[in-house]
Parts: sequence; structure tokens; C-alpha cells
Amino acid sequence: MGELETAIAAIFKAKGSEKLGEREFVMFASMNKRWFSPKDAQRMMEAGVKAKLLALSDGTLTPTFKVADVSVPIDFAPSQKLFQEGGAAPLFQRLVAEISRAKRMNKREAIAAVNRKQEEADVEIEVAALLVAREAGIDIGQYIGEAKEEILGRYRQE
Repeated sequence: MGELETAIAAIFKAKGSEKLGEREFVMFASMNKRWFSPKDAQRMMEAGVKAKLLALSDGTLTPTFKVADVSVPIDFAPSQKLFQEGGAAPLFQRLVAEISRAKRMNKREAIAAVNRKQEEADVEIEVAALLVAREAGIDIGQYIGEAKEEILGRYRQE
């Protein structure tokens, strides 16, 4: 579980609701939880939508994962890293989360499927995750450019 997913779960668990308005989410994270300023809480919410941990429809937010399955430590407080550098979890983590939702498997099983595909196809991990995601029926078009940048970025650093 990533920090962003834990933060989102903490808010929904504390509110005892399966749906929250955008303003309600932001105000709860900033005023009640005192985690961030309202502006930063807004950025955290946007990061959750971008990472596809939150679905946004008509101003209403709904988690795309089972909040009850997330263990939130009693003293949990998210760090500023939640919304730095684009605000979303790394591509691999987001793809694994989508694969696990689409295939109705836990994240460990999704990672194992990606690892098998990587060995099978002898490709970079992001490419393997894209292949498994596509096999699961996920539209991967939005991720291809990001995968390319991540892979090329590794080779530029070497």
C-alpha cells in the first residue's frame, strides 16, 4: 500500500462514508486532520484522481479500492512527498494497482504476473506491466509516453 492510498483510506474511514464531495475531502484533510493547507490537500486529492485511486464524478469522490482492506496506523500522517514530482505514485505502482483491480487479484499476485511477463518477454518492468495491463483489458495509451520517459531516464543516468 502506498502512502497516497493510505491517506485516502484514512479520510474515508474517519468520515465513515463511501463517497465525499471534493470540498469535503479537502477540508477534512486540511482542517480536521491538519495534514496540509487547503491548497496542498487539494493537490493530494488531485494526485489521488491522477493515480486512479479516486474516481471523480459530478464533484463526488469515490475510492477505487476497498478502503476496509487498508490498514491505517493510528498516528498516520502523510508526508509532503504525496504531491511533489507530479503527485502520483510511480508508474509501475499505478499499473499494478490497475491490474489488481481489473483482474480482481491482490497486488502481490499482480506483481508476480508482471514479473513472469518480464522474464517471458525479456523487456523492461514498465513494458511488462503495460503488457499485463493490456491483457487485463486496461487502456494503456495514457501510460506509454510515461513508460518511455522512465525507461529512457534510467539509461540517460547511466
